[in-house]
Amino acid sequence: MYIFQHSPDLQDLERLQVLVNMAANNMALSVADNGHKYAISASSSPLTPVNMLAEMFDGMQQVKFLKELCEKGDWNDVCAKMSSIAAHVLVDTQFRCVLNATATGLQTASVAMDGFLSSVTGGIDGLPSCVEDENFISSSHKCHYQLPFPVNYCSSSVKSVHYSHPDSARLNILATLMTNKFLIKEIREKGGAYGAGARNSAGVFSFYSYRDPNTTETLKSFENCVKWAASGSFSDHDVDEAKLGVFSQVDSPVSPSDKGLTLFVRGIPDMLRQQQRDRLFAVTKESVVEVAKKYLEDENMMSSAVIGPENGSLTAENGWTIHSSNLQ
Repeated sequence: MYIFQHSPDLQDLERLQVLVNMAANNMALSVADNGHKYAISASSSPLTPVNMLAEMFDGMQQVKFLKELCEKGDWNDVCAKMSSIAAHVLVDTQFRCVLNATATGLQTASVAMDGFLSSVTGGIDGLPSCVEDENFISSSHKCHYQLPFPVNYCSSSVKSVHYSHPDSARLNILATLMTNKFLIKEIREKGGAYGAGARNSAGVFSFYSYRDPNTTETLKSFENCVKWAASGSFSDHDVDEAKLGVFSQVDSPVSPSDKGLTLFVRGIPDMLRQQQRDRLFAVTKESVVEVAKKYLEDENMMSSAVIGPENGSLTAENGWTIHSSNLQ
C-alpha cells in the first residue's frame, strides 16, 4: 500500500536494470517448461481482444519485448516511461477491492481497507464491468517462434464463446473428449509427443502439443480431430466419461484463501456456475457433434503457432511469420 500513498522512486537505474534482467531471464527460462501455454497464447492472440492483451503482457511478445529492452539498455528512457505509467496508474485511478477474512477479523480488515481507500485519490464510481475494443477485428495467423529447442510446442486455436453462452458447456465436454479419445492417441502415443490436448477457455477453443518431435503432422492431427468429432465417431459412453473429467475440475476443492475470487476476478456468480453445471449434465452426443461442426469446421478461421527449432516446412512462402530468437 505504501507505493500508492507515496511517489515511487524510479531513479535507481542499477536496481531497475537488475530487476528487468531478472524478469527477462525468468520468462525466457519458463518457455521450455511451459511452451504449450505460450503456443496457445500466440495462436489465440488474434482471435479476441482479451487474448491479444494476454499475449502482449504475458506471452511470447512479452518475452521478446523484455529481451529487446535488456539488449537496448537505455534505462533512462525506461525510467521516464515508467514514471509516466505510474502517474497514470497510481494517481486518480479506480480500484476494485476484495477482502477474504474470517468472521472475527472481517471488521478490522474492512476498517483498514476503508482507511487505505480514503487516502488515495480516485474511486469506483463509473468503473465498467468489462472493457471492449470496438475496433478489434478477429483474424487468424500462422507464426513460428524459432528457438534452439530439440522439440516443438504446437497450437491451433479458433474463436468460440464466452462462459455464459449455452454452447460453452458443450465445448468444454468436446475438449475433454478430444483430448482423451483422439489427441493423446494420435499425437502422444503415435507421434511421440510428451503431451497433447484441447481446451475451451476465454472465448477460444485451442489444440496443443507438448515437447513434440513433429510440427506439420501435429497440425494435421488437429484438423483430423475436428473431422473425427464432427462425424460423431465416438459413443455416448465416451461423452459420459468426458463429463466426469470436466466435473472433476468444476467441483474441485477451493482453498479458503481463493473463495470468492471467481466472482471478483471473472464476474461469475454462484447462480451462473450452477447453470453451467446443469448445462454440462444436459450435454449429449448429438449436441457435441453440433458444436464441433458449428465452431471448428471452418479451417480458414484456425490460427496456429509453433515454438521450436528451425523447420523447412514452416516458411513465409507457406504463410508463416517467422520470429527468430535465442532468448539469451
